[in-house]
Amino acid sequence: MKPQKLKVATDYRPALLWLMARLESARMRDVMAAFEEAFGDLIPAEHRETNKSGRIKWEHYVVWSRFDLVGAGLMGSGGRGIWTITTSGNEWLLGNPDADSADLSVFIRQESTESELGFRWRGKQYTISKRALLSRARRLLKEGPPKEALRYKGWAVFVGDQPVSVKWLFSLATGADYNEFNSPTARRALSKIGIEARPVGQQTPPVPQESPPRIPRAERKARRQAFFEQVAEFIPSYLPEQARHGDIRVHEGTNYMQLVYPEFPGAHYDLILGRANDQLAIYFESSREKNMARLAVFESHQEGLSAKMGHPVIADPRCQSWTRVELHLSRAPWTSQQAEIYAKLMGRFVDATFSLLRQAFDAVPPGRRRRRAKTATDSSAWDGSRPHVILEERLDQIRHFLQGRAPRPSDEVLCDWVQFCYTFELFAEGYELFRLIDPSAVNDWLYERTKRLAKVCHIRSG
Repeated sequence: MKPQKLKVATDYRPALLWLMARLESARMRDVMAAFEEAFGDLIPAEHRETNKSGRIKWEHYVVWSRFDLVGAGLMGSGGRGIWTITTSGNEWLLGNPDADSADLSVFIRQESTESELGFRWRGKQYTISKRALLSRARRLLKEGPPKEALRYKGWAVFVGDQPVSVKWLFSLATGADYNEFNSPTARRALSKIGIEARPVGQQTPPVPQESPPRIPRAERKARRQAFFEQVAEFIPSYLPEQARHGDIRVHEGTNYMQLVYPEFPGAHYDLILGRANDQLAIYFESSREKNMARLAVFESHQEGLSAKMGHPVIADPRCQSWTRVELHLSRAPWTSQQAEIYAKLMGRFVDATFSLLRQAFDAVPPGRRRRRAKTATDSSAWDGSRPHVILEERLDQIRHFLQGRAPRPSDEVLCDWVQFCYTFELFAEGYELFRLIDPSAVNDWLYERTKRLAKVCHIRSG
């Protein structure tokens, strides 16, 4: 049944779903035109006004409805800027002919809770669980292992006693062809659902360590701080001789500690205690160009580093502000024994990567800014347009994404964009972007900083 009211923003969701069942697939501008034609008489006058970002309110509600429906699996994308309805969307409409916005809201909440299991790749959320994927793999292996499953080298995932290719499992989960992704991409994605690759010789799975129980926030912070201080005490004993001059920094109230070397400005080793897992990493935080060039030194060494460390090591371009070389770990209890284990692991990580880090900085030196007097020629030759071009490009990226015309970036990029919007007083956009960030996908310090900026954006946009 065609929806008969558009009083509040959530009323636009069933209206858009009803419309997409008739359009099946259309560009955003065509959807907007069809929506106004179908529901123009129901759109309140106040929804035809512009918001503080200069966007017409009802069009903004339609775009946000689409994001909610995509998240629930009821709508999809047929390519850049193409909106579609999924089979699930059509089935929901057939099964709920008299449903209103409240019924649809209940369904969306249920689906969004379930979709927390899974991983995101190329802007799409895959909601398969570890149990479901391994169960599917077992069924296929019983019929005789496919040759793709046995195409692995030093690293594999064990399905029972059978080692199988990480790329084969990732292909099972996504339906992607082998030439569309590499092994580090597959390992990183599968680790999100608890599937870890191991050296083929290591057939007995490691005994998982018990996760720390939930404790009050203040007590948790105090225990984490004490744990970091224990790690800091152990680290010097395990660092290689050429790297013992590093500055160990424990930052109070954060979920990370750092090992910093003066000869590598803009780079640091981090131990991060995350919500879902822990992590050792080298972060590069200079210009985007320097970050990418230094990261390139590590890319050809990922397999070798993984073999040395006994864990997958991934060179990750990440986002606009920083890149990293990361090593994911299972979440562990904050005990004295574990503090020494992490200190040893940090020492091994530094030993395995220190020469590569030096190579990266030899290839891309920090550089020094040279002062020179500004001349009249300089002033006349520069019209100041370049910074404006850069700002416009970033603004276009953000608006295209919010309008559904661009794929979803990583959560770290969304955090960058929130800060950009806050800086340039695009408060409505900043708050909209923050609502899309998955807290478990970014570091505590980054999420908390972004959350504070988003609160200000929300207040000022209201």
